[in-house]
Amino acid sequence: MEYVTKCPACNSANFKAFIHTAAMMHEHSSVKYNFDRCNDCGLVFLNPRVPESALGVFYTSAYLPYRVEEAWGKYAAFVKRDQQKIDQARVERVKKHHRWTAQSRILDVGCGKGFLLHELLILEPGLLVTGTDISEYGLSHATDLVKPYLIKHDARGEFKWGDKEFDLVISLTMIHNLRAFELENCLRQIQRIGKSHYVTAESYRNELEQFNLQCWALTCETFFDFDEWLWMFEKSGYTGDFEFIYFE
Repeated sequence: MEYVTKCPACNSANFKAFIHTAAMMHEHSSVKYNFDRCNDCGLVFLNPRVPESALGVFYTSAYLPYRVEEAWGKYAAFVKRDQQKIDQARVERVKKHHRWTAQSRILDVGCGKGFLLHELLILEPGLLVTGTDISEYGLSHATDLVKPYLIKHDARGEFKWGDKEFDLVISLTMIHNLRAFELENCLRQIQRIGKSHYVTAESYRNELEQFNLQCWALTCETFFDFDEWLWMFEKSGYTGDFEFIYFE
């Protein structure tokens, strides 16, 4: 863990402890995490925070989103069915706003286990899909249908693909895990390699939603409200579609 000496938002050193809580999506542990609150701008942030080098400690097979239905015991079948419905709804939502043909090329940046691409291939087997993620565990536990199309890639770096190489580039609930300058680069790359684009991110509209977001998303690096996201989109040149998730 690394100690933060200045507020990530306003650079003030005037902050104090706000709340102690356990992680919500990992193995049961008595470890409590401290959140400080800046007295100047009001930002609530994890402190000390998880260093980049230690993220693998949290993103193991015990991480709840990776376990999916396995984490729910006798209710596993219901959870699996609900997850499929969510993925199918996402596919229909994307399809409603982005047209594709049987041979369209689609890239999912930060695809995890590739659930969304799995549903896309069921709907349209001829699609040329590619999924990228930084998690070896997530990629290795993808379904047999989609696993051949997944590769390990760090979205903080450069994208090897050519300009407008994909008909559609999507990224769902990943980009807020990047620091601001990394996020700008990632959005520029998504804009460059795709003919059309769709991203979702976690955000907030008020202080309560900001607090809920900061408590829930331990790996979130960019806590932007609506206007700040619009500013980042303009700064990076991103002109694609976007959607935000709020924790009410």
